[in-house]
Order: sequence, then structure tokens, then C-alpha cells
Amino acid sequence: MTFLVVIIILAFIFDYINGFHDAANSIATIVSTKVLTPFQAVLWAALFNFAAFFVSKYIYGEFKVGNTIAKSVFEEFITLKVIFSGLVAAITWNLLTWWYGIPSSSSHTLIGGFIGAAVANAHGSLPLSTIPRYCLRYILSYWRPLSVWWWPSSSPC
Repeated sequence: MTFLVVIIILAFIFDYINGFHDAANSIATIVSTKVLTPFQAVLWAALFNFAAFFVSKYIYGEFKVGNTIAKSVFEEFITLKVIFSGLVAAITWNLLTWWYGIPSSSSHTLIGGFIGAAVANAHGSLPLSTIPRYCLRYILSYWRPLSVWWWPSSSPC
């Protein structure tokens, strides 16, 4: 029970860090170009975050990313230790990227922390054929834009 309370506190800490970590990604450009004041930018972001919940819930009828992740999880490998490890990894990575000014996604960090902790917890009993099926798109999503950008152009200019 005490460990569960620690995990809940860590989840709140992650959510707080997520707030100031991703605020720089979403608000800094608008404020630095003086399109909006900081107060207006925070209100604008809060309004659309709030609206996104209702659009997902009442117009689309589901949270597709969350449902996809929930359907692809092997429940026998998810324990409190895995959740704890994923949260600690995500918090650590978020703080490091924030400190060094590296733009990164807190959501991807959290999912990556959970995937790493779950695979480590599986101790080799996870069928290797399932890893590419669930992780290949996640991995390729980073490399696809780079491959298109670095692709040689046929024009001489």
C-alpha cells in the first residue's frame, strides 16, 4: 500500500514536470515572437487542452492512443515495480532534456520508460516476435522525417 502511494506521488510529480517541460515546446514561440503575452499564451494552451479532452471524448467517442496502448499490453508483465521504474525513467529524462534545453516529448518519454521497464521485467519470457509489431512504428516515427530530409535531391540547386 505504501509503494502504491509513492507511485501516485511520482505520477503527480511527472505531471507537474510535464507541465513546465512541454510548456516551453508549446508556448515559447508564441511568447518570444510577442504574438501573445505569457498570460494569454497559458490561457490559450489551457483552453485547447481542455477542449481536446471533450473533442476526444464526445465527438470521437474514445481516446484512441490510450486504447491502443491498453490493448497491446501484456498484463502479466505490468507490476507496480514496472510502473515505478517507468515513472522514474520518464522523470529523469524529462529533467535532463529540460536542463540541457533539448526538445523532447514527455508522452513519448513516459511510454518509452514503461516499454523499457516492462521488457526488462519480462526477463526473456516476452516473445521477441511481439516487440517489432508494437515498437517498429514508434522507432520509425523518429527516423522517417530524417530519411526524407537527408534524401538526395535530383535538382542541381
